[in-house]
Amino acid sequence: MELPIPLYERYIGRSRRPWIALGVCALLFLAPFAIACAHGDLSEILQEGTGRGLLVPPMIITYILLVAPKMTQMGDRVIESFRQIVLVDNVSFDRAIGTAGRVKPRDEAIAIGVGFLVGCLTASRSIGEQISWLALEWFVANGLMFGLLAWTIYASLASTRVTTAVLRQPLRLDPLDITLFEPVGRQSLVVALVFIGGITLSLLLVGVASADSARPEFWLSYLPFVLVPVLIFFLNMYPTHRVIAAARDGEQREAKARIRASYRDLLARRNEGLSIESIPAEISALVAYDQLLQKARTWPYNTAMLRTLGVSLLIPIGTTLVRAAFDFLFK
Repeated sequence: MELPIPLYERYIGRSRRPWIALGVCALLFLAPFAIACAHGDLSEILQEGTGRGLLVPPMIITYILLVAPKMTQMGDRVIESFRQIVLVDNVSFDRAIGTAGRVKPRDEAIAIGVGFLVGCLTASRSIGEQISWLALEWFVANGLMFGLLAWTIYASLASTRVTTAVLRQPLRLDPLDITLFEPVGRQSLVVALVFIGGITLSLLLVGVASADSARPEFWLSYLPFVLVPVLIFFLNMYPTHRVIAAARDGEQREAKARIRASYRDLLARRNEGLSIESIPAEISALVAYDQLLQKARTWPYNTAMLRTLGVSLLIPIGTTLVRAAFDFLFK
């Protein structure tokens, strides 16, 4: 069964002509400097350092276009891992995915339009009353950046519906072995790292004054940017965590019920003078199984993923400090 492909995946996540998108990015990089050169403002822009701000939209757009295929691949791996544990045939599985993942082109267009308008409004606050060709170029580029960001966010939210739909299918789930769910953890890690990479790029291009980096208020304002990737990491895994936790809790309830039944059987047989030779071993096995279930992981990540996330969170902080020190030394 051929699944419908949303416009975002067709033109961004699975584009067969990436050179077109990269060509557009190259034009966005060159446009502000070409306009500045044509009007004789290039040397002024380079001396004042405002050119770095003009590079933010093309850099973020290029970054999204480069990481989008990787995020799409991670989504495919999650679906393939789920295909191994669902208790339905491939036709029913594909039908469930197709229904949940169906996205109307109109809705994608609305997301792009809303993002573009937000970007234009944000840019208009910085332009002021004096309009120039350079300001107009930055105005449009900022709108394109926000439009692509909104499109990416909408596509990401739509993809979560697919995971939720799969988790509603009957699953063959072993609470003591959740290896097949780890692609969800890797996908969550990739999404969080993409967000961290975007923050780092912005800090590299915009920069932070050395005086600001020495103020506690700056680091308090930076705290939300650290928390967002962590929230993304866990929120993306939360539906899977709930399914695994429910399966584990069900196994625990059954194990405890069988332990109680075995104890009652042991007492009854002892009172009747019957053999109880096999019952203690059965109880010990059930108790051991219950203890294993108590220690079982219900989040589909491992220590290496968590360590990678923790180290990556330090990258924007280090970037901020290095950039502030560089600006201070070569000011």
